[in-house]
Amino acid sequence: AVVSTQRTGKKSSSSSKTNAIAASGHHSLITHPMHKFARISPYGGTGEVIRVAVPDDKVEWNTLHEWYDPPDFTSETVATTDTDDMDTILFNSVDEKTKVDRTSLYMPYAVVDGDPMNPVGRTGLKGRGCLQRWGPNKFAVTVI
Repeated sequence: AVVSTQRTGKKSSSSSKTNAIAASGHHSLITHPMHKFARISPYGGTGEVIRVAVPDDKVEWNTLHEWYDPPDFTSETVATTDTDDMDTILFNSVDEKTKVDRTSLYMPYAVVDGDPMNPVGRTGLKGRGCLQRWGPNKFAVTVI
């Protein structure tokens, strides 16, 4: 069996940006059980990168969260893997030049001040984490 999943690296999500999304009426998906795993701390087994706690009722971008200002983390192991200039990345589309597919499996995601936002909502962390690219990171896992 092949399980397909997606994670979204997001560059930034300061409180002013998230409040702008909330004010714009952009709706994220209803929180689903898998998104709880995207909010577990510490991040990805690092043992040291602590996420800001995001209560279930504050996950969606359209919910105001005045004090939300999560730490920015991009692992050194992936820091040089997506060298595209943020001003030239075509989010929510397939870049014909680079052949990089930055469409979401869920829904189009907001891009605020050039930064892609997780379509499911707040995760307590900004930056790419350990993800290879900005925006959606699609991969398949073979389960035997």
